[in-house]
Amino acid sequence: MKIKYRSALMLLLLSSVVVVIIAGQTWAKVSYADPGFPVVSLTLSGRQLDPLLSGLGAASVAGVLGIVASRRILRRIFGAILILLGIGIIYSALSIKSGIHIEIEPLLADVVGRDVTNFEYTLNSLFWVAALAGLGVVVSGLLFLLNSYDASKMSNRYERHRDLDQELSPWVSLDLGIDPTLNGPSAESLD
Repeated sequence: MKIKYRSALMLLLLSSVVVVIIAGQTWAKVSYADPGFPVVSLTLSGRQLDPLLSGLGAASVAGVLGIVASRRILRRIFGAILILLGIGIIYSALSIKSGIHIEIEPLLADVVGRDVTNFEYTLNSLFWVAALAGLGVVVSGLLFLLNSYDASKMSNRYERHRDLDQELSPWVSLDLGIDPTLNGPSAESLD
């Protein structure tokens, strides 16, 4: 089964936009309580936890335009670049999950004004969504790398063939998109 160009392009566009949107959403909620002081609460987006994630998402959105504007070997090069971007998105999303404690400490220290170690946090599952979207970017990059999706394979039914213009009947000329009144049979020959 051959996957169509439009399907691969829509997978890339959808995955890229999901990464950009997800990076701006709240991924973690942090609270810190010091005895005798009010509770400090933080909500952190994926972009705050790792700015690389949103940058890679924006680059993959730009890759959509690169795929649309390119042909043949250049399109395959863009496919390889998209594979690398998708791997980077997956790595970034999963590294946020594994190193969340390390990411939160400096952000909370900026708010509190000193280093803090005894804080509580909750992390939602948006990192999995970002990792799956990164996988979508990888798959679409593979599709563009392995398939040329050349425009030369498109139908040439409506292309005009000059050598046949004089031999066609008016109805066949109209069907082919040729105006039969221009350099075609005259109105007298149709009577």
